[in-house]
Amino acid sequence: MRIMGDCGDLPGVEMRGGTLIIGGNCHRPCGNMTGGTCMVFGTAHALLPTFVTAGSEEREFCGQRVEMNVFRGDVANRGKGTLFVRKK
Repeated sequence: MRIMGDCGDLPGVEMRGGTLIIGGNCHRPCGNMTGGTCMVFGTAHALLPTFVTAGSEEREFCGQRVEMNVFRGDVANRGKGTLFVRKK
């Protein structure tokens, strides 16, 4: 699923698989995530503390290479999801 603008609180909550691309800002993405991939190309406000840092890498968005922070989680439920958040 691709959202070209901002979205509200907890996008991707209970995510089990698939890919969620958020082109704008959001709050507390992917709570209780157990699988799948979420990419936030805006600002992720108030990232949940149950995601652990896993480095950084480049991703492409709208034809541009973007440096992203990588997080794994939601570790509160042994999740194996991946959350990418654009570096500021």
